[in-house]
Amino acid sequence: RGRIPKNLRDSSTLEQEFPHNEIPSHVKIIIAMREDFLGQLEEMSREIPDIFYNRFRLLPLKREQAKQAIENPASIEDEQFGTKSFRYALETVKVMLNFLCRQQKRDQVSVTDEVEPFQLQLLCQHVENIVRKNLEQGFTNVVVSKDDLGGSAGMRQVLQNFYNDQIKRLGSFLNKKRARKLCENGLISVSDR
Repeated sequence: RGRIPKNLRDSSTLEQEFPHNEIPSHVKIIIAMREDFLGQLEEMSREIPDIFYNRFRLLPLKREQAKQAIENPASIEDEQFGTKSFRYALETVKVMLNFLCRQQKRDQVSVTDEVEPFQLQLLCQHVENIVRKNLEQGFTNVVVSKDDLGGSAGMRQVLQNFYNDQIKRLGSFLNKKRARKLCENGLISVSDR
């Protein structure tokens, strides 16, 4: 809000010089979260009214946008973040995009020009693990091939493993069964999304 909270100002004693500056810092904060947590952020809006000043919703990416999201971070080498650059073999990105643009609707598969960001994120995290293992083994010029991904079956398994891991975290058999029923039946829209 551009002012020091009253309780912080009151905590300073008369003998001490107030250690904080009245001039607001030029700090910008980006909070990235899943939509289902947005309600919890709403609870903070009274204390931080500008928290919803700029909101952006990440919608499905077009194929070319997804290609950039896959390739561009791979070229970044930054010691502060501990990232090493790597490359994709010629066909790898194409194979990833072909997989991500296929959508299963009940018993039909359709090809679209859209990529769900969440699925893209899971595959890219899998690629990061492949790169990390290669670096740990002493390879310096890491190239991720389509074989590293295991084809469509391997990529499908990456997504399935995430789902299974989340279900396992629910504890009891009854909770797991209810969650599977909700996710696999109740959350599917009329258009099979």
